[in-house]
Amino acid sequence: MRKVICALLMALCMALCPLAGLAWDDSRFCAPEDVDLSQVREENGRLVGEILLPANPISGDHKARLLIDCPVPAPFPQAQQQKLSVEYKKVTKDMLKEAIEAIGQSTEGGELYQFVSDPLTRHVSFEKEHNLSDGFYSREITNDVSDHPKRDELLAARNMLRALLEALGAQASEDFLPVRRNTVDENLCYSLTHSSCAMELYEHNQKGFLRNETKEGRDGTDTISFAQAWYALDGLPVMFQYYWKQGRDSYGASSSASIAVEDGGALVQARVEGIPVVKRAEPLVVPERSWQELIRLWVANAYWPASCSEDITYEDVLFGEVTNYATYEVLTAIKPCWVGREKFCLEPGWYTRVEQHVAKDDSLDHTNLSYVAATDMERIH
Repeated sequence: MRKVICALLMALCMALCPLAGLAWDDSRFCAPEDVDLSQVREENGRLVGEILLPANPISGDHKARLLIDCPVPAPFPQAQQQKLSVEYKKVTKDMLKEAIEAIGQSTEGGELYQFVSDPLTRHVSFEKEHNLSDGFYSREITNDVSDHPKRDELLAARNMLRALLEALGAQASEDFLPVRRNTVDENLCYSLTHSSCAMELYEHNQKGFLRNETKEGRDGTDTISFAQAWYALDGLPVMFQYYWKQGRDSYGASSSASIAVEDGGALVQARVEGIPVVKRAEPLVVPERSWQELIRLWVANAYWPASCSEDITYEDVLFGEVTNYATYEVLTAIKPCWVGREKFCLEPGWYTRVEQHVAKDDSLDHTNLSYVAATDMERIH
């Protein structure tokens, strides 16, 4: 039990220490005009350099560092400048069963589950293997498996997920089709050099994984591939979290699908939720912005610093002296998408991908994906 508590506290510490002092009522980090882009240059269609952050009166001398290395964002596509009225498909257990059988798989020996709390929150799933984590909490969200030793198995799982969604009348976004194996290393959500306690936390997670595998009658062998998909509408990805307000209350739900596949090709897990179906589209003008204006508004309205350019050492009651090592962030993508911030509605948005790296060895610590509404640059997630 002590190790469990230590591990959880360490994970929380690692996540929150760089953010000390950043919780305040005003969600805007700074004024757009205070964002200094003098060190950002355009080279061969890419933006490279450093975005110089202003001091913030609430966070104080935070010492966050934000670099940029991404393609120059193109204007928002004219054809997708629309506001979409949507419904979320009423997928039932029987519908999922039929779709699974339509792609040559079987639900025999497994269980089907369904959860519906309201028309905006619908979840249906199939499980033959239990307590498999289909969450993608790894350090990066990537589609590239070209050098993976289990490349063929991962690609097969991705193809199966595409087919399953097609059988349900949905389309997977090719920009968001990450895959991984059922291993501790591929589910690792932090760099092993981020903190002086990172290795101890990793060893704890490894033991917990093996305990769970034994409990479920598995031996921990690397034999299962996970695939996850976000949906696509009219050529753009639909971001996986959508929100709406009802009175003073705010709600959120997920929009994604995932499967787990054994190396022999058998489907052992499937989950589908939040499939959007377009009912009506209305024109919506997205303001034309230069890349400079886009970045300034993103930093001011939606960016939350998660790095610290200096090591932070402190005394922990469980671990003793702990050091979180210096990190920096890199903005690597600004691309168009659909976002949800109203009930039964999707609208144009921009998603950004920011990588956090450990300064001493440049190792990837984690990747943060966020998105804003394209009209007013309000942060959605």
